[in-house]
Amino acid sequence: MTRLNGPLLPHRWSILCIMGPRGLTALALTTDEFNSFADFGRARLESGSQDLTLDDLVVEWESLHNRDQIKAALCEGLADADTGRHRPAADVISELRAKHGLPPR
Repeated sequence: MTRLNGPLLPHRWSILCIMGPRGLTALALTTDEFNSFADFGRARLESGSQDLTLDDLVVEWESLHNRDQIKAALCEGLADADTGRHRPAADVISELRAKHGLPPR
């Protein structure tokens, strides 16, 4: 794991670069987010999760870290559907196929 501070980001930001089996993962993190990720990784390793890769830790941490935003987006979508602000996917796909000159299915 390599932590880089660069002139392109304010000093309170860090770029965490991780080379894992799926390639390079780079995260732009605030200092608090970096510390949160480090604490999360240490806790996961201390709990006996030795088989996790850094890529796995990043995915798991991001999903937990973004849970509130994901929940809000889902609630917004459900509220739209409940109030009739939606269109059937088949209609949208048909319109897009026609718009781009693709044959109907």
